[in-house]
Amino acid sequence: MEKKLLKLLTSLAFIFLGIMLLLHPNSVTTVLVIALGVIALGYAIINGLQFFKTRTPLTGIIAAVLACIGLVLVLQPVLKLNIYDKIFGICLAVILVLTGVLLIKESFSRTGNTKLIGMVVGALVILIGLVTLFNPSLSFLSLLMGLGCLGLGAMQLYEIISGASE
Repeated sequence: MEKKLLKLLTSLAFIFLGIMLLLHPNSVTTVLVIALGVIALGYAIINGLQFFKTRTPLTGIIAAVLACIGLVLVLQPVLKLNIYDKIFGICLAVILVLTGVLLIKESFSRTGNTKLIGMVVGALVILIGLVTLFNPSLSFLSLLMGLGCLGLGAMQLYEIISGASE
């Protein structure tokens, strides 16, 4: 029962994120960049504390680099979007292609309609990743990611409703 509830919440979160990415792509992208900055700052603090315990130079360097990246992302998210949107888009495109391949691989272990839906969603995620690879602008990427999140959320919701997942 807990697994079904978790899957339901995850599917609803994907659907919500997809709708938000479609309606407000710039705002959501800015929030995601700031969140990445906060995460980088958190890891910088953890590595900094570890550096003071172990005195390992590599952890000190990692802490300093993460702190710089985190500060830039938190304080200048729009600047980050303008300068690094191509690099970020290409990295996300590779992640999308790999996610699509894993979705197709996972769908072979399913039965019935969920197998076909998994294969179709996986192929669409790969297609979105490939299109993004050749056009890695964040506004276009936000639109495609919104559609992808809606598809993933809908697929998980369908599995829950049809009782295919345990």
